[in-house]
Amino acid sequence: MNRRELLRVLACTSISGGTFLTAGCSENTASFNPVSETIQLGTSTPVSLDTDLHITTSTISSTYDSEEFESEVTKRASVLVHDYITRQLTDQGLRESGISPERVRLRTDEIDTDVHTDEFKRAIPLAVVVNHRYHYANDGELIHHPTVDFDTLLSQLPRTVTVAVSESIHFSEYEAVLPVAGHRYWTQNT
Repeated sequence: MNRRELLRVLACTSISGGTFLTAGCSENTASFNPVSETIQLGTSTPVSLDTDLHITTSTISSTYDSEEFESEVTKRASVLVHDYITRQLTDQGLRESGISPERVRLRTDEIDTDVHTDEFKRAIPLAVVVNHRYHYANDGELIHHPTVDFDTLLSQLPRTVTVAVSESIHFSEYEAVLPVAGHRYWTQNT
């Protein structure tokens, strides 16, 4: 089982109203044809957030460490990017059942879109991923899917979001460039 399959099962397995939900499993495989899973970057223009985010070294550690600073900036930037994407989806009427943004660890090799190795700038592999979930009954019947199709969702997501952060004691600055992706996947009752 590769990492993506494991993450899908762990992230998508839950108990909801007494019904056990799993991802990627079907008892009726002969006629069951779920949507294909994919993680793709947004196709809209990259965005830079205008923030006045400052971090003091004392909130990180008693000694200044640029790696630790860059990691903390990446974490805080991912929160800002998540909040920004959530607002954008809400403003565009795209927040519905089956569509949910989250902050996740996402390596470049897990993205199905062509990506340049220097396209992102992040001390740790954080991203904002907007889930686009299809839900099937145990017999393979589609129970629920988002009303907005996946390509439309991607067209409303920026490919990346840039957040600049400064550190006030050592006058360091770090610019985090985080990916924004859509993740189409499915779950099924068992």
